[in-house]
Amino acid sequence: MSVKKQLNKKALALLNAAGRLFAAKGMDAVTTRDIAAEAGGSDISLIKYYFGNKEGLIQAVAEFATAPLQESSLEDYYQKNRELLATRDGQRAFVSGMVAVIFNRFHAEMPEPWCRGFILQVLQKPGKDPMRRTLIERYMKPMITVFTKIYREITGNDDLETAFCWYLFITAQFFVYSGDSGLIELLHPDKKNETGFPLRLQYFCTQQVLNGFRLLQEQR
Repeated sequence: MSVKKQLNKKALALLNAAGRLFAAKGMDAVTTRDIAAEAGGSDISLIKYYFGNKEGLIQAVAEFATAPLQESSLEDYYQKNRELLATRDGQRAFVSGMVAVIFNRFHAEMPEPWCRGFILQVLQKPGKDPMRRTLIERYMKPMITVFTKIYREITGNDDLETAFCWYLFITAQFFVYSGDSGLIELLHPDKKNETGFPLRLQYFCTQQVLNGFRLLQEQR
């Protein structure tokens, strides 16, 4: 059962308030009073009642934010679609679907906009931080391992450095969105963020990866 389904309205308000503040300022800079105020002036004692303490709230926020990474994986996609790798047309379809899986994990399937920023905050914590290590070891590295395996199968190339570069190219789009939900609009030359822009970005990344894998459809 998801964290969201387990929490009542007041507890969920506190979790979302904490997530927004943690994503914007980092976990160490935010107090329980800040969280209660952000949640509409909630009683600070409710944090203790629902989560035990600030650390318990941080853990609940982390579980909530990483839920899309827990529910499915690139390995699942690979196992269900690996027969596509037998032909060149199938490889194109496989890569397109693979990019969609990665985009969905880091964008469309995030339960709240602040989740991306929170994950980025965790990844920026000191190297030995247990939450950072868990995020990397449990969710990030398995995806990288599968991606490099896919790269090797399609290209016949054992250059894992190049495979890793292509993985970073795809996931870099996650970091572009992470700091601020309005960042794309601020960066956009026309100062706007069209509804379909994420899909356009996904399409662009797909074409670039197909090109990197030498799988672009030949001109006829």
